[in-house]
Amino acid sequence: DGLTGDQGFFLAWAQVWKEKRTEQSMLNQLRAGTHSPGRYRALAPRNHDAWYEAFNVQPGDALYLAPEERVKIW
Repeated sequence: DGLTGDQGFFLAWAQVWKEKRTEQSMLNQLRAGTHSPGRYRALAPRNHDAWYEAFNVQPGDALYLAPEERVKIW
């Protein structure tokens, strides 16, 4: 498929969380559920340095987050 192992991992992550929903459906989930909507979960890898390395994401690219803006949990 032409992808590295890391690229395949991040692509699979995004595919797991892709969905097509109305705004009302998302609001209902937020009110009743405990999980963020898939569209936000799919973007979580933007907080991992490995994602930037896997896809060579650089400043100026649409999905780039500056290191100081990335969420670090551990």
